[in-house]
Amino acid sequence: MNYITIKTRLEPGRQEDYLKLTLLTEKFKKAVELAIRLQLRGIKKSEGVKEVSRLVLNNWWYSDSAWDYAKTLLKGAGKTAGIQGTFT
Repeated sequence: MNYITIKTRLEPGRQEDYLKLTLLTEKFKKAVELAIRLQLRGIKKSEGVKEVSRLVLNNWWYSDSAWDYAKTLLKGAGKTAGIQGTFT
């Protein structure tokens, strides 16, 4: 998996900026939840990312990141709880 993590403090200049950031984080959370459900149903990544983008985020890059994050969560859960299967 190729990714980059940027750690910084975000200081929105206006209340509107803060609300936009809050909305984006909530949408990303919902996208990850949807991606988990789709992966558990065996949906392929290309189809799943399109569905996440269409239903939640309206942005392919964020949807792809949500899909990968969901995959990582499922793999971690599988190792600790014994979930069997391969996730795409």
